[in-house]
Amino acid sequence: AAAAAAAARAPAVVILDDLDAIAGGVGGGQPGGGEPGGGPGEVVGEIVADVADFLRRKRVALLATATAPESLHEAVRTSGRLEHACELRAPDAADARGAVVVAHARHRGTPVSTAAVAVAAAEKAEGYNRGDLTALVERAAHAAAARSMRPVHVHTNRPSLEATLGSLDFDDARVGLVPAPARALGGSGFGSGLGPGSRAGSSGARAGVVGEGSTQRDDPLAAVGGLDDVKAALDEALSLPSRHPAVFAGAPLRLRTGALLYGPPGCGKTMVIRAAIESAGVRSVAIKGPELLNKYIGQSEAGVRDAFRRAAAAAPCALFFDEFDAIAPRRGHDSTGVTDRVVNQFLTELDGVEGLRGVVVLAATSRPDLVDPALLRPGRLDRLLLCDFPGADARLEILERAARDQLGSSFDQRALNDDALGLHAVANATDGFSGADLRAIVTDARMHAVHRAMDATDGEGDESGGQKVVVTGEDVRRAWREARRSVPPRERERLDAVFAEFRGSRMGSVGERGATPGKSPKRVSLA
Repeated sequence: AAAAAAAARAPAVVILDDLDAIAGGVGGGQPGGGEPGGGPGEVVGEIVADVADFLRRKRVALLATATAPESLHEAVRTSGRLEHACELRAPDAADARGAVVVAHARHRGTPVSTAAVAVAAAEKAEGYNRGDLTALVERAAHAAAARSMRPVHVHTNRPSLEATLGSLDFDDARVGLVPAPARALGGSGFGSGLGPGSRAGSSGARAGVVGEGSTQRDDPLAAVGGLDDVKAALDEALSLPSRHPAVFAGAPLRLRTGALLYGPPGCGKTMVIRAAIESAGVRSVAIKGPELLNKYIGQSEAGVRDAFRRAAAAAPCALFFDEFDAIAPRRGHDSTGVTDRVVNQFLTELDGVEGLRGVVVLAATSRPDLVDPALLRPGRLDRLLLCDFPGADARLEILERAARDQLGSSFDQRALNDDALGLHAVANATDGFSGADLRAIVTDARMHAVHRAMDATDGEGDESGGQKVVVTGEDVRRAWREARRSVPPRERERLDAVFAEFRGSRMGSVGERGATPGKSPKRVSLA
Protein backbone atom coordinates (compact mmCIF):
# COMPACT_ATOMS: atom_id res chain seq x y z
CA ALA A 1 0.00 0.00 0.00
CA ALA A 2 2.78 2.42 0.88
CA ALA A 3 4.64 1.61 -2.32
CA ALA A 4 1.54 2.18 -4.42
CA ALA A 5 0.85 5.49 -2.64
CA ALA A 6 4.42 6.64 -3.28
CA ALA A 7 4.20 5.63 -6.95
CA ALA A 8 0.97 7.60 -7.31
CA ARG A 9 2.80 10.70 -6.05
CA ALA A 10 6.00 10.12 -8.01
CA PRO A 11 8.57 11.50 -7.94
CA ALA A 12 8.59 10.62 -4.25
CA VAL A 13 10.97 9.73 -1.44
CA VAL A 14 10.00 7.11 1.16
CA ILE A 15 11.83 7.25 4.49
CA LEU A 16 12.00 4.27 6.85
CA ASP A 17 13.12 5.82 10.13
CA ASP A 18 14.88 3.67 12.76
CA LEU A 19 14.62 0.59 10.59
CA ASP A 20 16.93 -1.35 12.90
CA ALA A 21 14.22 -1.27 15.59
CA ILE A 22 12.16 -3.83 13.65
CA ALA A 23 14.70 -5.34 11.26
CA GLY A 24 17.68 -5.85 13.50
CA GLY A 25 20.55 -8.19 12.87
CA VAL A 26 21.06 -11.66 14.28
CA GLY A 27 21.78 -11.64 18.00
CA GLY A 28 20.90 -7.98 18.32
CA GLY A 29 17.88 -8.68 20.44
CA GLN A 30 15.44 -6.69 18.31
CA PRO A 31 11.93 -7.99 17.84
CA GLY A 32 11.44 -9.70 14.53
CA GLY A 33 15.16 -10.04 13.97
CA GLY A 34 16.97 -12.97 12.51
CA GLU A 35 16.69 -16.53 13.71
CA PRO A 36 19.68 -18.19 15.43
CA GLY A 37 20.34 -20.11 12.25
CA GLY A 38 20.87 -16.88 10.34
CA GLY A 39 17.63 -16.77 8.34
CA PRO A 40 15.36 -13.72 8.40
CA GLY A 41 12.49 -13.64 10.85
CA GLU A 42 8.86 -12.98 9.96
CA VAL A 43 9.07 -9.21 10.36
CA VAL A 44 12.35 -9.01 8.46
CA GLY A 45 10.84 -11.04 5.64
CA GLU A 46 7.97 -8.58 5.33
CA ILE A 47 10.39 -5.64 5.35
CA VAL A 48 12.46 -7.26 2.60
CA ALA A 49 9.33 -7.77 0.49
CA ASP A 50 8.31 -4.14 1.00
CA VAL A 51 11.78 -2.89 0.07
CA ALA A 52 11.70 -4.95 -3.12
CA ASP A 53 8.25 -3.53 -3.91
CA PHE A 54 9.52 0.03 -3.45
CA LEU A 55 12.54 -0.52 -5.64
CA ARG A 56 10.40 -1.86 -8.50
CA ARG A 57 8.56 1.46 -8.68
CA LYS A 58 9.85 4.10 -11.05
CA ARG A 59 10.83 7.51 -9.73
CA VAL A 60 10.52 6.35 -6.11
CA ALA A 61 13.59 6.63 -3.87
CA LEU A 62 13.93 4.71 -0.63
CA LEU A 63 15.89 5.98 2.37
CA ALA A 64 16.32 4.30 5.75
CA THR A 65 17.97 5.35 8.99
CA ALA A 66 19.66 3.16 11.58
CA THR A 67 22.26 3.47 14.29
CA ALA A 68 24.77 1.53 12.18
CA PRO A 69 24.74 -0.63 9.03
CA GLU A 70 25.68 -3.64 11.14
CA SER A 71 22.53 -3.19 13.24
CA LEU A 72 20.36 -4.13 10.23
CA HIS A 73 19.72 -7.70 9.17
CA GLU A 74 21.95 -8.74 6.29
CA ALA A 75 18.87 -9.62 4.23
CA VAL A 76 17.97 -5.92 4.21
CA ARG A 77 21.50 -4.76 3.39
CA THR A 78 22.18 -7.20 0.58
CA SER A 79 22.99 -6.05 -2.93
CA GLY A 80 20.02 -4.64 -4.80
CA ARG A 81 18.27 -3.43 -1.66
CA LEU A 82 19.72 -0.95 0.84
CA GLU A 83 23.22 -1.30 -0.51
CA HIS A 84 24.52 2.28 -0.17
CA ALA A 85 25.49 3.49 3.32
CA CYS A 86 26.27 7.04 4.39
CA GLU A 87 27.48 7.71 7.92
CA LEU A 88 26.39 10.97 9.55
CA ARG A 89 28.89 11.86 12.23
CA ALA A 90 28.80 14.48 14.92
CA PRO A 91 30.82 17.59 14.02
CA ASP A 92 34.14 17.03 15.76
CA ALA A 93 35.85 20.30 14.88
CA ALA A 94 35.04 23.55 16.65
CA ASP A 95 34.46 25.42 13.39
CA ALA A 96 32.00 22.75 12.23
CA ARG A 97 30.08 22.97 15.49
CA GLY A 98 30.12 26.74 15.22
CA ALA A 99 28.67 26.57 11.71
CA VAL A 100 25.80 24.40 12.96
CA VAL A 101 25.09 26.83 15.81
CA VAL A 102 25.15 29.89 13.54
CA ALA A 103 22.98 28.24 10.87
CA HIS A 104 20.28 27.07 13.26
CA ALA A 105 20.25 30.34 15.18
CA ARG A 106 19.82 32.29 11.95
CA HIS A 107 17.13 29.88 10.72
CA ARG A 108 15.00 30.35 13.81
CA GLY A 109 15.33 34.14 13.66
CA THR A 110 17.64 34.62 16.64
CA PRO A 111 21.14 35.04 15.17
CA VAL A 112 24.27 34.87 17.28
CA SER A 113 25.40 38.35 18.27
CA THR A 114 29.04 38.04 17.15
CA ALA A 115 31.34 35.50 15.53
CA ALA A 116 33.39 35.38 18.74
CA VAL A 117 30.32 34.26 20.68
CA ALA A 118 29.70 31.45 18.18
CA VAL A 119 33.34 30.33 18.40
CA ALA A 120 33.24 30.31 22.20
CA ALA A 121 29.98 28.36 22.24
CA ALA A 122 31.40 25.79 19.81
CA GLU A 123 34.60 25.32 21.82
CA LYS A 124 32.57 24.60 24.95
CA ALA A 125 30.35 22.11 23.10
CA GLU A 126 32.92 19.37 22.59
CA GLY A 127 31.21 16.01 22.20
CA TYR A 128 27.87 17.51 21.12
CA ASN A 129 26.11 16.04 18.10
CA ARG A 130 23.83 18.02 15.80
CA GLY A 131 20.78 17.38 17.92
CA ASP A 132 22.62 18.60 21.01
CA LEU A 133 23.73 21.76 19.20
CA THR A 134 20.16 22.40 18.08
CA ALA A 135 18.96 21.96 21.66
CA LEU A 136 21.72 24.30 22.83
CA VAL A 137 20.54 27.03 20.44
CA GLU A 138 16.91 26.53 21.47
CA ARG A 139 17.78 26.79 25.15
CA ALA A 140 19.92 29.85 24.47
CA ALA A 141 17.00 31.44 22.61
CA HIS A 142 14.75 30.80 25.61
CA ALA A 143 17.36 32.38 27.88
CA ALA A 144 17.57 35.39 25.56
CA ALA A 145 13.78 35.71 25.55
CA ALA A 146 13.70 35.67 29.34
CA ARG A 147 16.45 38.27 29.42
CA SER A 148 14.66 40.48 26.92
CA MET A 149 11.60 40.61 29.15
CA ARG A 150 13.52 42.10 32.04
CA PRO A 151 13.20 45.89 32.54
CA VAL A 152 16.10 47.90 31.13
CA HIS A 153 16.04 50.36 34.02
CA VAL A 154 14.76 50.14 37.51
CA HIS A 155 12.28 53.00 36.94
CA THR A 156 10.69 51.63 33.77
CA ASN A 157 8.83 48.50 32.78
CA ARG A 158 9.72 48.75 29.09
CA PRO A 159 11.44 45.50 28.05
CA SER A 160 14.59 45.28 25.95
CA LEU A 161 13.59 43.50 22.75
CA GLU A 162 16.97 42.10 21.72
CA ALA A 163 16.69 39.11 19.39
CA THR A 164 20.34 38.02 19.32
CA LEU A 165 22.10 35.32 21.31
CA GLY A 166 24.99 36.33 23.54
CA SER A 167 27.59 34.45 25.54
CA LEU A 168 25.52 34.61 28.72
CA ASP A 169 22.61 32.99 26.90
CA PHE A 170 24.78 30.04 25.85
CA ASP A 171 26.19 29.76 29.38
CA ASP A 172 22.64 29.51 30.73
CA ALA A 173 21.75 27.01 28.00
CA ARG A 174 24.53 24.61 28.97
CA VAL A 175 23.35 24.34 32.57
CA GLY A 176 21.61 20.99 32.91
CA LEU A 177 22.18 20.01 29.27
CA VAL A 178 23.73 16.55 28.98
CA PRO A 179 24.91 15.66 25.44
CA ALA A 180 23.33 12.62 23.83
CA PRO A 181 26.62 10.65 23.70
CA ALA A 182 26.99 11.08 27.46
CA ARG A 183 23.41 9.92 28.02
CA ALA A 184 23.99 6.95 25.73
CA LEU A 185 26.93 5.81 27.87
CA GLY A 186 24.57 5.31 30.80
CA GLY A 187 26.25 3.05 33.32
CA SER A 188 28.94 1.80 30.95
CA GLY A 189 31.60 4.10 32.37
CA PHE A 190 33.26 4.63 35.75
CA GLY A 191 31.32 7.73 36.70
CA SER A 192 29.68 10.90 35.60
CA GLY A 193 32.50 12.08 33.39
CA LEU A 194 31.39 15.29 31.76
CA GLY A 195 28.28 16.29 33.57
CA PRO A 196 25.83 19.08 32.81
CA GLY A 197 27.60 22.32 32.24
CA SER A 198 31.08 20.90 32.62
CA ARG A 199 33.83 20.57 30.08
CA ALA A 200 36.91 18.44 29.89
CA GLY A 201 40.01 20.36 30.73
CA SER A 202 38.26 23.10 32.63
CA SER A 203 39.62 24.24 35.94
CA GLY A 204 36.57 22.79 37.61
CA ALA A 205 37.22 19.34 36.24
CA ARG A 206 40.84 19.48 37.35
CA ALA A 207 39.76 20.48 40.83
CA GLY A 208 37.50 17.45 41.01
CA VAL A 209 34.23 19.22 40.21
CA VAL A 210 32.39 16.71 38.04
CA GLY A 211 29.00 17.79 36.80
CA GLU A 212 26.66 20.55 37.83
CA GLY A 213 26.14 20.96 41.53
CA SER A 214 29.13 18.87 42.59
CA THR A 215 31.25 20.09 45.46
CA GLN A 216 34.96 20.72 45.24
CA ARG A 217 37.17 18.02 46.70
CA ASP A 218 40.68 16.67 46.40
CA ASP A 219 42.02 15.53 43.06
CA PRO A 220 41.04 11.83 42.81
CA LEU A 221 44.36 10.96 41.19
CA ALA A 222 46.31 12.58 44.03
CA ALA A 223 44.31 10.47 46.49
CA VAL A 224 45.80 7.26 45.05
CA GLY A 225 48.77 6.02 47.04
CA GLY A 226 51.93 5.05 45.20
CA LEU A 227 52.02 4.40 41.44
CA ASP A 228 53.67 7.78 40.79
CA ASP A 229 55.01 6.89 37.32
CA VAL A 230 51.70 5.36 36.27
CA LYS A 231 49.74 8.38 37.49
CA ALA A 232 52.05 10.74 35.61
CA ALA A 233 51.66 8.76 32.37
CA LEU A 234 47.86 8.59 32.66
CA ASP A 235 47.63 12.28 33.50
CA GLU A 236 49.70 13.06 30.43
CA ALA A 237 47.48 10.95 28.18
CA LEU A 238 44.11 12.04 29.59
CA SER A 239 44.47 15.56 30.95
CA LEU A 240 47.04 17.36 28.81
CA PRO A 241 45.02 17.23 25.54
CA SER A 242 42.03 18.68 27.40
CA ARG A 243 44.01 21.38 29.17
CA HIS A 244 45.85 22.47 26.02
CA PRO A 245 43.55 21.62 23.08
CA ALA A 246 45.00 24.24 20.74
CA VAL A 247 48.54 22.90 21.16
CA PHE A 248 47.54 19.30 20.55
CA ALA A 249 45.27 20.22 17.65
CA GLY A 250 48.28 21.65 15.85
CA ALA A 251 50.51 18.65 16.52
CA PRO A 252 51.69 17.30 13.14
CA LEU A 253 52.08 13.72 14.39
CA ARG A 254 49.56 11.26 15.67
CA LEU A 255 49.47 11.29 19.45
CA ARG A 256 50.14 8.23 21.59
CA THR A 257 46.71 7.51 22.97
CA GLY A 258 46.99 3.90 24.12
CA ALA A 259 48.34 2.26 27.28
CA LEU A 260 48.41 -1.20 28.82
CA LEU A 261 48.57 -1.46 32.61
CA TYR A 262 49.82 -4.79 33.88
CA GLY A 263 50.75 -6.20 37.26
CA PRO A 264 49.70 -8.64 39.97
CA PRO A 265 46.06 -8.82 41.06
CA GLY A 266 45.00 -6.20 43.60
CA CYS A 267 47.79 -3.75 42.82
CA GLY A 268 45.58 -0.90 41.67
CA LYS A 269 45.34 -1.13 37.89
CA THR A 270 41.61 -0.45 37.71
CA MET A 271 41.68 1.94 40.66
CA VAL A 272 44.31 4.25 39.19
CA ILE A 273 42.57 4.29 35.81
CA ARG A 274 39.27 5.18 37.46
CA ALA A 275 40.94 7.98 39.43
CA ALA A 276 42.78 9.32 36.38
CA ILE A 277 39.57 9.44 34.33
CA GLU A 278 37.70 11.20 37.12
CA SER A 279 40.57 13.63 37.66
CA ALA A 280 40.73 14.50 33.96
CA GLY A 281 36.97 15.07 33.81
CA VAL A 282 36.50 13.04 30.62
CA ARG A 283 33.74 10.58 29.84
CA SER A 284 34.47 6.88 29.98
CA VAL A 285 33.38 3.58 28.49
CA ALA A 286 34.48 0.69 30.70
CA ILE A 287 34.18 -2.87 29.43
CA LYS A 288 35.01 -6.15 31.11
CA GLY A 289 36.74 -8.46 28.69
CA PRO A 290 34.21 -11.34 28.60
CA GLU A 291 31.34 -8.91 27.96
CA LEU A 292 32.40 -8.59 24.31
CA LEU A 293 32.36 -12.29 23.53
CA ASN A 294 29.14 -13.44 21.85
CA LYS A 295 28.00 -16.87 20.68
CA TYR A 296 26.82 -15.55 17.30
CA ILE A 297 29.36 -15.28 14.50
CA GLY A 298 30.41 -11.69 13.92
CA GLN A 299 28.79 -10.28 17.05
CA SER A 300 32.02 -10.18 19.08
CA GLU A 301 33.68 -8.05 16.41
CA ALA A 302 30.53 -5.92 16.26
CA GLY A 303 30.86 -5.38 20.01
CA VAL A 304 34.39 -4.04 19.52
CA ARG A 305 33.23 -1.70 16.75
CA ASP A 306 30.34 -0.51 18.90
CA ALA A 307 32.64 0.21 21.85
CA PHE A 308 34.96 2.34 19.73
CA ARG A 309 32.01 4.04 18.05
CA ARG A 310 30.44 4.96 21.40
CA ALA A 311 33.75 6.30 22.69
CA ALA A 312 34.32 8.37 19.54
CA ALA A 313 30.81 9.82 19.75
CA ALA A 314 31.40 10.77 23.41
CA ALA A 315 34.86 12.32 22.87
CA PRO A 316 36.76 13.39 24.87
CA CYS A 317 36.47 9.88 26.24
CA ALA A 318 38.55 7.11 27.78
CA LEU A 319 37.83 3.61 26.48
CA PHE A 320 38.90 1.06 29.11
CA PHE A 321 39.10 -2.71 28.63
CA ASP A 322 39.56 -4.73 31.82
CA GLU A 323 40.83 -8.32 31.75
CA PHE A 324 42.25 -7.57 28.33
CA ASP A 325 43.97 -10.94 27.97
CA ALA A 326 40.51 -12.61 27.89
CA ILE A 327 39.46 -10.87 24.67
CA ALA A 328 42.76 -10.21 22.91
CA PRO A 329 44.96 -13.30 23.39
CA ARG A 330 47.67 -14.36 21.00
CA ARG A 331 46.23 -15.37 17.67
CA GLY A 332 46.42 -18.96 16.51
CA HIS A 333 45.57 -20.55 19.88
CA ASP A 334 41.77 -20.44 19.61
CA SER A 335 40.16 -23.40 17.87
CA THR A 336 36.98 -21.43 17.13
CA GLY A 337 38.76 -18.38 15.68
CA VAL A 338 36.53 -15.98 17.64
CA THR A 339 39.31 -14.23 19.56
CA ASP A 340 41.45 -14.11 16.42
CA ARG A 341 38.74 -12.10 14.68
CA VAL A 342 38.35 -9.90 17.77
CA VAL A 343 42.08 -9.12 17.76
CA ASN A 344 41.91 -8.29 14.05
CA GLN A 345 39.02 -5.94 14.75
CA PHE A 346 41.01 -4.26 17.53
CA LEU A 347 43.89 -3.71 15.12
CA THR A 348 41.51 -2.23 12.57
CA GLU A 349 40.04 0.19 15.10
CA LEU A 350 43.40 1.21 16.57
CA ASP A 351 44.91 1.77 13.12
CA GLY A 352 41.86 3.54 11.69
CA VAL A 353 42.59 5.95 8.87
CA GLU A 354 40.75 8.74 10.66
CA GLY A 355 42.50 8.10 13.98
CA LEU A 356 41.06 8.05 17.46
CA ARG A 357 40.57 11.77 17.85
CA GLY A 358 39.66 12.56 21.43
CA VAL A 359 39.71 8.89 22.52
CA VAL A 360 42.30 7.36 24.84
CA VAL A 361 42.35 3.55 24.85
CA LEU A 362 43.39 1.92 28.12
CA ALA A 363 43.63 -1.76 28.99
CA ALA A 364 44.52 -3.72 32.12
CA THR A 365 45.66 -7.29 32.60
CA SER A 366 47.48 -9.52 35.05
CA ARG A 367 48.94 -11.61 32.21
CA PRO A 368 50.49 -9.31 29.62
CA ASP A 369 52.34 -12.25 28.08
CA LEU A 370 49.00 -13.63 26.85
CA VAL A 371 48.06 -10.45 24.95
CA ASP A 372 48.69 -10.52 21.21
CA PRO A 373 52.01 -8.67 20.62
CA ALA A 374 50.64 -6.87 17.58
CA LEU A 375 48.40 -4.81 19.86
CA LEU A 376 51.42 -3.52 21.79
CA ARG A 377 53.36 -2.09 18.87
CA PRO A 378 53.96 1.67 18.48
CA GLY A 379 50.82 3.60 17.65
CA ARG A 380 48.58 1.14 19.47
CA LEU A 381 48.76 0.18 23.17
CA ASP A 382 52.42 1.11 23.23
CA ARG A 383 52.69 2.54 26.74
CA LEU A 384 53.38 -0.39 29.05
CA LEU A 385 52.87 0.61 32.69
CA LEU A 386 53.77 -1.78 35.50
CA CYS A 387 51.63 -1.72 38.66
CA ASP A 388 53.74 -3.84 40.98
CA PHE A 389 53.59 -4.70 44.68
CA PRO A 390 54.12 -1.55 46.76
CA GLY A 391 57.34 -0.84 48.59
CA ALA A 392 57.53 0.16 52.25
CA ASP A 393 56.96 3.89 51.65
CA ALA A 394 54.10 3.19 49.27
CA ARG A 395 52.54 0.74 51.74
CA LEU A 396 52.56 3.41 54.44
CA GLU A 397 50.99 5.91 52.05
CA ILE A 398 48.29 3.40 51.11
CA LEU A 399 47.50 2.62 54.75
CA GLU A 400 47.28 6.31 55.67
CA ARG A 401 45.02 7.13 52.74
CA ALA A 402 42.84 4.12 53.51
CA ALA A 403 42.57 5.30 57.11
CA ARG A 404 41.45 8.76 55.99
CA ASP A 405 38.98 7.37 53.47
CA GLN A 406 37.46 4.51 55.45
CA LEU A 407 37.69 5.52 59.08
CA GLY A 408 36.44 9.07 58.66
CA SER A 409 35.33 10.39 62.02
CA SER A 410 36.14 7.11 63.78
CA PHE A 411 39.42 8.55 65.07
CA ASP A 412 41.29 11.81 65.43
CA GLN A 413 43.07 12.67 62.18
CA ARG A 414 46.01 13.90 64.23
CA ALA A 415 46.54 10.28 65.21
CA LEU A 416 48.13 9.74 61.81
CA ASN A 417 50.84 12.28 62.54
CA ASP A 418 51.54 10.65 65.91
CA ASP A 419 51.30 7.14 64.42
CA ALA A 420 48.85 6.23 67.16
CA LEU A 421 47.52 3.42 64.99
CA GLY A 422 50.94 1.88 64.44
CA LEU A 423 50.72 2.11 60.66
CA HIS A 424 54.52 2.44 60.28
CA ALA A 425 55.06 -0.95 61.88
CA VAL A 426 52.34 -2.53 59.76
CA ALA A 427 53.82 -1.03 56.59
CA ASN A 428 57.27 -2.44 57.41
CA ALA A 429 55.86 -5.89 58.19
CA THR A 430 53.65 -6.35 55.13
CA ASP A 431 56.11 -6.98 52.32
CA GLY A 432 54.33 -8.84 49.53
CA PHE A 433 50.92 -7.43 50.41
CA SER A 434 49.02 -5.82 47.56
CA GLY A 435 47.24 -2.50 47.87
CA ALA A 436 43.92 -4.31 48.17
CA ASP A 437 45.33 -6.40 51.03
CA LEU A 438 46.45 -3.25 52.86
CA ARG A 439 43.10 -1.56 52.48
CA ALA A 440 41.46 -4.75 53.79
CA ILE A 441 43.56 -4.45 56.97
CA VAL A 442 42.13 -0.98 57.63
CA THR A 443 38.61 -2.21 56.88
CA ASP A 444 38.99 -5.17 59.26
CA ALA A 445 40.37 -2.87 61.96
CA ARG A 446 37.29 -0.72 61.70
CA MET A 447 35.05 -3.81 61.96
CA HIS A 448 36.88 -4.87 65.13
CA ALA A 449 36.18 -1.43 66.60
CA VAL A 450 32.52 -1.70 65.58
CA HIS A 451 32.13 -5.10 67.27
CA ARG A 452 33.81 -3.79 70.41
CA ALA A 453 31.42 -0.84 70.53
CA MET A 454 28.44 -3.16 69.99
CA ASP A 455 29.58 -5.43 72.82
CA ALA A 456 29.92 -2.43 75.11
CA THR A 457 26.44 -1.24 74.17
CA ASP A 458 24.93 -4.68 74.84
CA GLY A 459 26.59 -4.78 78.25
CA GLU A 460 25.31 -1.36 79.31
CA GLY A 461 21.80 -1.79 77.90
CA ASP A 462 19.88 0.48 75.57
CA GLU A 463 20.03 3.44 77.98
CA SER A 464 23.66 4.15 77.14
CA GLY A 465 22.71 6.09 74.03
CA GLY A 466 25.14 4.17 71.84
CA GLN A 467 28.92 3.98 71.78
CA LYS A 468 31.25 6.00 69.59
CA VAL A 469 33.31 3.78 67.31
CA VAL A 470 36.99 4.51 67.90
CA VAL A 471 39.67 2.57 66.05
CA THR A 472 42.76 1.92 68.15
CA GLY A 473 46.24 0.67 67.44
CA GLU A 474 45.29 -2.70 68.90
CA ASP A 475 42.48 -3.00 66.32
CA VAL A 476 44.99 -2.38 63.53
CA ARG A 477 47.51 -4.87 64.95
CA ARG A 478 44.80 -7.51 65.35
CA ALA A 479 43.67 -6.99 61.75
CA TRP A 480 47.28 -7.25 60.58
CA ARG A 481 47.85 -10.53 62.48
CA GLU A 482 44.72 -12.00 60.89
CA ALA A 483 45.54 -10.74 57.39
CA ARG A 484 46.83 -13.02 54.65
CA ARG A 485 48.46 -12.19 51.35
CA SER A 486 46.11 -12.55 48.41
CA VAL A 487 49.10 -13.54 46.26
CA PRO A 488 51.16 -16.31 47.91
CA PRO A 489 54.99 -16.13 47.69
CA ARG A 490 55.22 -18.87 45.06
CA GLU A 491 52.58 -17.16 42.93
CA ARG A 492 54.45 -13.89 43.28
CA GLU A 493 57.67 -15.54 42.12
CA ARG A 494 55.85 -16.95 39.12
CA LEU A 495 54.33 -13.56 38.26
CA ASP A 496 57.69 -11.82 38.68
CA ALA A 497 59.18 -14.28 36.21
CA VAL A 498 56.30 -13.69 33.78
CA PHE A 499 56.67 -9.91 34.00
CA ALA A 500 60.46 -10.09 33.67
CA GLU A 501 60.16 -12.23 30.54
CA PHE A 502 57.52 -9.87 29.17
CA ARG A 503 59.74 -6.84 29.78
CA GLY A 504 62.64 -8.64 28.18
CA SER A 505 60.60 -9.36 25.07
CA ARG A 506 59.58 -5.69 24.90
CA MET A 507 63.03 -4.29 25.72
CA GLY A 508 63.94 -1.65 23.20
CA SER A 509 60.32 -1.09 22.21
CA VAL A 510 58.73 2.28 22.69
CA GLY A 511 56.63 2.92 25.70
CA GLU A 512 57.69 0.94 28.78
CA ARG A 513 57.86 3.53 31.50
CA GLY A 514 61.15 3.48 33.36
CA ALA A 515 62.60 0.61 31.25
CA THR A 516 66.20 1.12 30.18
CA PRO A 517 68.60 -1.41 28.62
CA GLY A 518 70.21 -3.57 31.28
CA LYS A 519 68.11 -2.15 34.06
CA SER A 520 64.76 -3.18 35.43
CA PRO A 521 62.07 -0.52 35.27
CA LYS A 522 61.27 1.41 38.41
CA ARG A 523 58.58 -0.35 40.33
CA VAL A 524 55.49 1.60 41.11
CA SER A 525 52.80 0.53 43.46
CA LEU A 526 49.20 0.87 44.12
CA ALA A 527 46.72 2.80 46.07
